[in-house]
Amino acid sequence: HGLPIPSIIQTMDGRKPWDVLVFDTLDMWRGLSRDSISLDALAYALGLPSSKDDISGADVGPLYWGLPPFNHELPWDQEDAVKKIATYCNKDVAVDANCYLRMIVRPPIENVVTVA
Repeated sequence: HGLPIPSIIQTMDGRKPWDVLVFDTLDMWRGLSRDSISLDALAYALGLPSSKDDISGADVGPLYWGLPPFNHELPWDQEDAVKKIATYCNKDVAVDANCYLRMIVRPPIENVVTVA
């Protein structure tokens, strides 16, 4: 809804930003809760488009190796499969960045996905 996150649920644990080696939007989202959320569900909750419009993470291995369900339906060669996987990963990064921007009440970046 475009409201700033209350300071009581900030998850930096009192550490300085330069002392935090990893920043996870999942930790930022769940705050004091231990409930998990997928990137797809987080994007949906924040009103952002999903990166899962073509394949999902579960499809990456089978797509790369030509395993079911892609062994007989694969309309592209392995080079095309790698490009499809790279595009999927780029979309995930863009969606994650936009989730972060939405949570800090900044506008999302439009058209940030580049095709490999």
